Amino acid sequence: SQSRYGAQVTHVVHGKREVADNFEHIAFIPASELRTSFTLLSPILKGERAFDKDYARMLGYYLAEGHTVNKGNQVNITINQNEEFTTAQDIKSYFNSHGVKVDIVKRYYKDQKRLSVIINSKLFKEDVEKFCGRGSKTKRLHHEIFEWNSEAKESFLIGHLLGDGAVDDSFRFLTTSEFMARDLQLLINSLSIESCMSWAGKDSIYQGLRSG
Repeated sequence: SQSRYGAQVTHVVHGKREVADNFEHIAFIPASELRTSFTLLSPILKGERAFDKDYARMLGYYLAEGHTVNKGNQVNITINQNEEFTTAQDIKSYFNSHGVKVDIVKRYYKDQKRLSVIINSKLFKEDVEKFCGRGSKTKRLHHEIFEWNSEAKESFLIGHLLGDGAVDDSFRFLTTSEFMARDLQLLINSLSIESCMSWAGKDSIYQGLRSG
């Protein structure tokens, strides 16, 4: 598939959807609120749309550890300093290969050594806000992600896992957003992987995953 830096992507929506968010995101509705007029979507969404898997991984990094600024075209992905030659280098190598400037700055945050990986790209900023949203508690997956082919979905999840997950006898994600946890669960299910969700602490939702 073509890189996002060399392909024109057109978003086409078929018909009018009368739901709360106009299908901008997949909507979860309690069973008690279902009506006979509602159109239901299967939770197994098999996508075939080609998408640059390496760019999908960059979006996954952002979903886990990224934020944007109100002014300018910067996207900041904050990671541990011990990831300088792994995750940070992966991000820098990808964007540099497409002529995009990346700065890596060492910082201290709450007495922790951190790396700020700053991507200077209007296109990437537009894409992360479109596909993932802004703010840790309000990020959600755009419906087009569910249409990607399996390779792109897996790469996206790997990026997110490397940024905000853990691996032992299962794959685990941690998020403060219930909507994000449910979106991730739906995306994982679309790859025929079983998943479960549980709460850890007052403010976090622990997304525990195991291979199906």
